[in-house]
Amino acid sequence: MTPVTVYTHDPALAPAAQRLAQELDLPFGESGAVLLLTPDRLRLDYHAHDADAPGPMTPVSADLDALDVTGPVGRSLKQPIARAVGLRKGDPHRPTVLDATAGYGEDAWLLAGLGCRVTAVERDPVLALLLADATRRAGRWLPDVACRVRPVRANAIDALHTLPPHEVVYLDPMFPPKRKSARERKAMWVLRRIVGADEDAPALLDAARRRATRRVVVKRPRHAPPLADAPPAATHRGKSHRYDVYPTG
Repeated sequence: MTPVTVYTHDPALAPAAQRLAQELDLPFGESGAVLLLTPDRLRLDYHAHDADAPGPMTPVSADLDALDVTGPVGRSLKQPIARAVGLRKGDPHRPTVLDATAGYGEDAWLLAGLGCRVTAVERDPVLALLLADATRRAGRWLPDVACRVRPVRANAIDALHTLPPHEVVYLDPMFPPKRKSARERKAMWVLRRIVGADEDAPALLDAARRRATRRVVVKRPRHAPPLADAPPAATHRGKSHRYDVYPTG
């Protein structure tokens, strides 16, 4: 995994950036992957020169307000993710969701846009801060959606046992690329180098099935094997991903 430092180019923000580095127990400086504090956002700048980088690197930040959660497509209950968590036309109930591998928070935001209350758990401290910052910024435009997302920095398995039970536990574990030649979008490429693979994903699935009160949903690449080779009870397929549904217990 790539080491991360904290920095800012704004002298007025230097004390805040130094406090952030101390809080995260990270170096203060500009090298490698840099968590950069700017006047309007936190962003991640990746300066390493990897041969397999997907083109020239650009700053990465979580931008939830770029996702469609208000238009006909974003609000459609026909989306695979909506059907996977159990949303049905004519049923006003919206389940509580614990997104145990929140990452940049995009799926948590989509679910919140559909009316679910989502606890977005991320164990990596840098990503957890990016997620919290993105939720705050997106809340300026869509406060009714942002109020349904609760970012939490915690180990997912620990959170499953310490937080109140949720109706749905949603998992999107980091998986290795199927082919080295496959090109990833830059945000995911950086995420993979910061976080690494989720080696405890099978244990997380087991814990999720014990703690969810209704179902567990696992997001997978469309042609990938099921997580932990556990056959799902149902599958909802999208263009590039599918959502495997598991019963609880």
